[in-house]
Amino acid sequence: MSPHPIVGVESAAQDPQAAAFFSRLFGWQMETAPANDHITFETKPGAAGGLSKLHAERH
Repeated sequence: MSPHPIVGVESAAQDPQAAAFFSRLFGWQMETAPANDHITFETKPGAAGGLSKLHAERH
């Protein structure tokens, strides 16, 4: 195991229910920033992350 803990993680998803899924799965508390479709979460004190809306590419 690394002596350096993970302190942040970012992810993206097309499904708007992804935040609810991760919240239930890991017990994370989510906070939405409606101005930019970005959701932040704290996994434990000192470790946090974000979930952005992934926009589908148009071909």
